[in-house]
This record gives sequence, structure tokens and C-alpha cells, in this order.
Amino acid sequence: MRLPFVRPLVRAWRREIDDYATSSRSLPGRSTNQDTSIPRNRIRHRLLPLLEEDYNPSVKRVLLGEAEMLAALADIVDALTAEAAEKE
Repeated sequence: MRLPFVRPLVRAWRREIDDYATSSRSLPGRSTNQDTSIPRNRIRHRLLPLLEEDYNPSVKRVLLGEAEMLAALADIVDALTAEAAEKE
């Protein structure tokens, strides 16, 4: 069973969020997730820029599309599994 993750900003790019935060008087700008000893941060700060520059400038959009497709597939599998369990 998957946990119900809510990611309201998943379709907003980091630059857009940073721009909004710095232009808003009600949101103080913060620099977070800068520790590249954490693999997720290392991917964001080192690997994704390398992939964009050397391979595909749209790599983030491609990965987002893949993630959405896999999430939809996981929902289908969960529904089919639940349906099969009810029949037993």
C-alpha cells in the first residue's frame, strides 16, 4: 500500500518557487536542501544540471512525465490488487 503523498508544488519549478518567495513580502526566502552529501540533493544540484547541459535540456520535464505515468500505473495496480483480494 502506498502512502498518500501530497505534493502541491510538484508542477512548479524550483526557480518559480524561489522567485515567488523572494518577491513576496510574506514569504522569507530560504536556501534549503544544499547539503550535497544527501543523494537527493546531489542529484538536484549536480546530476540534473549535467543531464540538462550534456544530454537533454528538457530532462526535468521528461522525468516529471515519467513519474506521473508511473504513479498512474501504481494506482491501477493498487485498484486491480484490491479488486482481486475482494474476489477471494
